Amino acid sequence: MRGILSILVLVAGAALRAQERVELVGPEPGTIALGESARAELRIVDPGGTPRRPRLPDVPGLALQLSNPTQATEIVNGHMTQSLVFSLDLVPQQAGSFVVPSFPGWTGTQEQ
Repeated sequence: MRGILSILVLVAGAALRAQERVELVGPEPGTIALGESARAELRIVDPGGTPRRPRLPDVPGLALQLSNPTQATEIVNGHMTQSLVFSLDLVPQQAGSFVVPSFPGWTGTQEQ
């Protein structure tokens, strides 16, 4: 019985580790004038492997510039969270409203 319990704990631990997620923070500011830029952060939280640099979609009239990633570690109430953070600069090339469509990215163990 003890051997079965150990196997179940190992399998559950592996499944919990693979729960990476993607978060988007921003952009800030939400409204800008032509010639200005806004910044957003794309965070891959608790990656289970090696995330890849995402390929950004083309948005007519809007230049998207992705920085090299930085690593962040946060500890809250004894729980540690690690993140890979990309800064995303948004620079309008013409006046208007823009929508950046969703795009897939490899987050370490899966494409999201």
